[in-house]
Amino acid sequence: DMDEGVLVEISRNLHPEKYTRGQIIIEKDKTLEKMLFIAHGRVTIKRADDSSSELGAGDFYGEKLPLSVLWTSSSDAKPINESVQAIDDVQALVLYATDMESISSKPKSIYKKLCMVTILKKVSSSQ
Repeated sequence: DMDEGVLVEISRNLHPEKYTRGQIIIEKDKTLEKMLFIAHGRVTIKRADDSSSELGAGDFYGEKLPLSVLWTSSSDAKPINESVQAIDDVQALVLYATDMESISSKPKSIYKKLCMVTILKKVSSSQ
């Protein structure tokens, strides 16, 4: 579980956003600049190999963002090979890379916990 300090830092930096049906939320071949927590609606993730998957309310996308902010500078960031598009009208809470950088400048213990949670989520979802 995340401790309260991590949750407080994340919640302070979340931005409510709305996307319309069909809108591209995250573009393929661009650097990942936001983490998306879906509150309402559905999105499709389209990968370079033409496969796709769907996410809905309660899901999130961009779990690599905390790690990329930690280990790469913006000039070294690599483009992602998938896009995210709204299937319906979508309401989401968004954590931008610039806000993640602000969180990362907080005491490292909080940021390290956020990165660890991200890694553990990724490992548990791949099993």
